Amino acid sequence: MRRLFLALSFVIAFVASALMPATLAAAHADPIGFPPDWPNYEMQTEQTMCNAMAQGWSRAQIVGAMQQANNQSVTGLTPAQAAKRANMWIDLGRIKYCPGAIAS
Repeated sequence: MRRLFLALSFVIAFVASALMPATLAAAHADPIGFPPDWPNYEMQTEQTMCNAMAQGWSRAQIVGAMQQANNQSVTGLTPAQAAKRANMWIDLGRIKYCPGAIAS
């Protein structure tokens, strides 16, 4: 029984260590940040979105980051309007600037 437990512990440790590098690599993405007045800078915003999509960010993550970065006093966009505009820009970005990129 003790040998079985020892063997099982070894197998679990081996499998866990084999799976860990992929987990760490996926979690080690470059930070993505949008400026507070992102709607005023189309090229910079599209480039940032393409980088986020290339890193595997979801549509919800990108929209959330853009919505959070939005400075309403500068852009005049409410959070709901910023989210709507961000969704439109993601669609435009996939077609115009980073074709083939996927933001699920």
